[in-house]
Amino acid sequence: AALVWASSTPYMTENDPATPRPDRNPQVIERNAAAGKIMSESGIQVNDLYPLVWGRQEYFSKDGVHYNASGYEVLGTAVAEAVKRYL
Repeated sequence: AALVWASSTPYMTENDPATPRPDRNPQVIERNAAAGKIMSESGIQVNDLYPLVWGRQEYFSKDGVHYNASGYEVLGTAVAEAVKRYL
């Protein structure tokens, strides 16, 4: 068996997906860094999804957390590619 860990994606502001939510997004960054370090030290593959959608407001829905069809396509493709390496 193989493990692949995926980072959390940005937390943007509702109705303003170009702006990171100041009370939540720093936590996402901090937790991704901590978990990514543990995964790397443990030899677990890291699939860093955060940068795939960072700065790409056209991928977000209006709630700033979920994605539209284009965003889910980009994320789904990244996840599928990471998993396919182990099939």
